[in-house]
Amino acid sequence: MKALRPHLTALFFLPPFLAFANPQTAWEDACGHAKNLELPAQDRPDTKTLPMLKDCDSEALYYGIGQAADYQQAKACAYSELGKEESPFQGASILMMVYANGKGANRDYGLAIKLACAVDGAPAENEGRIGHLQQLRQQGPGTTDFDICDDITSGMMMGLCTAHNDRIEQVARTENWAALTRAWSQEEKNAFSLLEKSARQFFQARSGNEIDQSGTARTAFVIAADASLQDDLLSSLAAFEKGRLPSFTDQQFAAADAKLNAVYKKIQTDKGFSWGTVSKDGIKSTQRQWLKYRDAWVSFGKVKYPNVSAGSWKTFWTEKRTKMLEDFLQ
Repeated sequence: MKALRPHLTALFFLPPFLAFANPQTAWEDACGHAKNLELPAQDRPDTKTLPMLKDCDSEALYYGIGQAADYQQAKACAYSELGKEESPFQGASILMMVYANGKGANRDYGLAIKLACAVDGAPAENEGRIGHLQQLRQQGPGTTDFDICDDITSGMMMGLCTAHNDRIEQVARTENWAALTRAWSQEEKNAFSLLEKSARQFFQARSGNEIDQSGTARTAFVIAADASLQDDLLSSLAAFEKGRLPSFTDQQFAAADAKLNAVYKKIQTDKGFSWGTVSKDGIKSTQRQWLKYRDAWVSFGKVKYPNVSAGSWKTFWTEKRTKMLEDFLQ
């Protein structure tokens, strides 16, 4: 199986480029100097090509999401999106990276700066991004490609970049799931389909009800929580397929269940409970979905791993759930 891509991390560490300019050369001045640069006519799609780009996806074409990257097509598609962007991964942003990285067109930092100035963003992001491009122009390309997510500072853009990264990760997950289940019988696949449905309901409840959404980075945290659960399900099943199956006694399940109930009760009876937007009712609702998810594992296990006891499955997933709830007591 292909390794999953790591999640975006440390998106709020401010880049060193924020101090690139003195008061006489602010990022607005850099935009002023670049605004009269002309985008190359030869790079634009002609009138015959434009209709064929109506439903193109420059993000997928540039990053190779679900397909091989095609920088020439990404460039053409991005040009067709100019002025109609609905996300920061279209139009000007994609062209900014095309010219900054010399992928699909000749490298041109001046044009990259011009396009960066057209990308809507927080002032600190604009300053960092344009400063980053100025530094690349002065020092030459780095060891990694310039990316729109390199210099973000706002919670909103953190969420958008996390969603973008998750879109890439989802392709890897799909490939891994296909490889993992390819040899399964139809009965096993049908049983797993029911487990997946229950998993999705629990994951949505967990990320929606048990993640503090009071900050501007709430979207990123919700997406990251859901992705973490998906990855845990995938890695757990991969381990089971290699023979590393849970094996617990009825006494161990009783102890794990008692611990879970104690933690849950402590949360529900805590008069001072405060966890941002997370509420006791939200945790209660999520707990109900988790119980269905745990029992779905028992049903699936009977089909796929008949030698594993129901108590073993319950113990394995109960211990994971307990760790989730214990976070609310920190």
